[in-house]
Amino acid sequence: MRSKPTTVGVSNHADIQTIGQIHEDLTKAFAKGGDVRLALDAVADADLTFVQLVEAARRFATSQGRSFAVTPAPDSLRDLLERGGFVARPEDRSFWLGNTGDN
Repeated sequence: MRSKPTTVGVSNHADIQTIGQIHEDLTKAFAKGGDVRLALDAVADADLTFVQLVEAARRFATSQGRSFAVTPAPDSLRDLLERGGFVARPEDRSFWLGNTGDN
């Protein structure tokens, strides 16, 4: 039986100014040894540094055989993801948007 994942919350700004704290929070969550979930509900403003950090965490989790998930990206983040090409593949859309990409 898997334990409940550690959830990391992100404030309304996920950008170059806050990326250090988000990185620290994710590092602490992964250090606990279980699965990690990133709550994106409050994100109102994000930049590519945040997306890059999440993608790096995603790859780290995969390399460790662990689960890393995010809550569905809000519209404020969705536009950035689409412009940057981060949701082009179905598996990426599912990861970021919580669906198979129909919408």
